[in-house]
Amino acid sequence: MKQEQWIQILVGGVILVALGFLGSQVFDMKGTLSSVKTKVEETDGRVTRIADTLPDVKVRVAWEEVNHAISGFVVLSQPQLNKDKKWVTAAAVYSRDSEKMKIYSVALDDAHKRYVSYVVAGKLKSDAPYESSFSELATYSAALKQPVTIPPKLDANTSFVLRSADAEELSKFMATLTKEKPKTVDFGKIRNWAELSKDLESIATKTEPNKPLQPTP
Repeated sequence: MKQEQWIQILVGGVILVALGFLGSQVFDMKGTLSSVKTKVEETDGRVTRIADTLPDVKVRVAWEEVNHAISGFVVLSQPQLNKDKKWVTAAAVYSRDSEKMKIYSVALDDAHKRYVSYVVAGKLKSDAPYESSFSELATYSAALKQPVTIPPKLDANTSFVLRSADAEELSKFMATLTKEKPKTVDFGKIRNWAELSKDLESIATKTEPNKPLQPTP
């Protein structure tokens, strides 16, 4: 056989091998792309199902927050200016065990009028960081289509329900902070935010900052 024929045969063989290799790669690539497409479609399906479920999850979380048992609550009023040109803040601590609310009052100058609110909120969040504020709980109530109006006299952002925090310990802290004996009022049993939210107007009235407080003997 002539040399030219051998060269043609060899070249043809190389071309056929190359074409076969490319064909197998294209086949593998199609298979891979098909697999990726399937996985993407499955992921999209899962994401859609999760998105469809989220409203139900949101409602369940809101229901748990609104109905979760509480051991008490702490309420801070908005500072109010008194006749002596001092800003008065009332702070009340309620204990479910005693069914009583202890109310403290502090008068400060304009530069420090929110001092009590910030100190109490900071103390509580340091000791029990997951306690929910009245503002947060009102949002959960709205998610259940049970809107709650927080009286403007109360500071919704620095008033909290107590779950893990100890109401009696917080009362002792307030006594040390204010250096005064509290006014104590009977308040009945409050078991959760659902019940507490119905008594907010009563709480706002009882914790009126410029009302004279008669300390419990």
